[in-house]
Amino acid sequence: MSRNFFIIAIILITVIAGLIVGFLWLRYGVGPRQGLDRLEIFGGTRPGDLSLFDRELDNVPLPKEPGFLPILRLPRLIQLTHDGVVGPTMVRGEKRVKYFNRAPGHLYRIDEEGRQGEERISNLTIAGARHAVWSPNKNHAVVTFLTDGIQKHFAVSYTATSSQSKEVTSKGIFLPSDISDIVFASRDERMAYLLPTGSASTLFVASSDGSGQKSVYTTALSQLNLSWAGDEIGITAKASGLAPSFAQRITLGGSSRIIARDIEGLDIKWNAQGTSAVISRTSLRGKNLANQIINAKGEVSAQLPFATIASKCAWSRLEEDMLYCAVPRQLPRATYPDAWWQGTVSFSDNLWRINGASGETDQIFNERDFDMIDLFLSEAEDRLFFLNKKDSTLWSLRLEE
Repeated sequence: MSRNFFIIAIILITVIAGLIVGFLWLRYGVGPRQGLDRLEIFGGTRPGDLSLFDRELDNVPLPKEPGFLPILRLPRLIQLTHDGVVGPTMVRGEKRVKYFNRAPGHLYRIDEEGRQGEERISNLTIAGARHAVWSPNKNHAVVTFLTDGIQKHFAVSYTATSSQSKEVTSKGIFLPSDISDIVFASRDERMAYLLPTGSASTLFVASSDGSGQKSVYTTALSQLNLSWAGDEIGITAKASGLAPSFAQRITLGGSSRIIARDIEGLDIKWNAQGTSAVISRTSLRGKNLANQIINAKGEVSAQLPFATIASKCAWSRLEEDMLYCAVPRQLPRATYPDAWWQGTVSFSDNLWRINGASGETDQIFNERDFDMIDLFLSEAEDRLFFLNKKDSTLWSLRLEE
């Protein structure tokens, strides 16, 4: 009798388990194993690893029974691409990122959490893409690429097709191939670029599609970097710990003023308003890397408690004084920033958030092994995106736990 009772008990347990699984499937559309796919085991998810449950998660109603504690959550860190990319940026008005695939040179987009996978959105191919910058409305880009060993710059405009919600190339023009640097304005549809003219360098401003260019400033110096600082253009000598550098700002009318001078290793990143900048500097021979925040006059407003290169930082657009920086855990002995730019040293970074007004700093991410570059924020500024300099892959990080 005990044997029969045991068999009946096994059958009852199997039936009850089947009923539970069936209830879950009918109510939520998932089985018990699928839920396990969402657990953060290693702190990150790769593209294509997300299950059907992941893509439907937002549409699943949560049970209302008292005491129910959901254990499922989106991973904080997501690898968006397997291949190297250039020019990543947000798609304006959408929770999507677009970028050029480095190898074939196609334009792709992907949702910021990597749920739906990559989608090619243009038939234009720009093989050998090395660098790309975008206008504020994200409809215009300048792509720098190599062909037959010659560097070229292509200004391309994209127009959305409402029927398919994709983008098609509307027009494009080649800019002068000997441009030394090019940037888009922070807040309006203009670009600026430097062009060697004999023994001098001339600063040009043009519309975001590359048309209507005009010269606004000429300098006898070469090897310069450009940035936008509010409605003005910032110029610095290329950063090197082996030579002193300077920073100046140029108005669109052509007047200039010096912001900083005689600083070794100078690298600078202005906020969109042009009211503050984070700078990195060194002592002689590229030693003693340090960071400061300066105002529009070049006056130091804060000393930062870490050492990184200013190009590894990104300013908030919603909070004028908020700054995010990728900071190396250790600095190998080298000449900075030269050794890092040349690739002879690589970093393993933590991510810091800095309030430039109060001086408050907070380390918000310290996992994995990333040398972060090209940092930028989502429109809601709840996610930060970056490229890993080691392989140019694109990653998405939720800023809050």
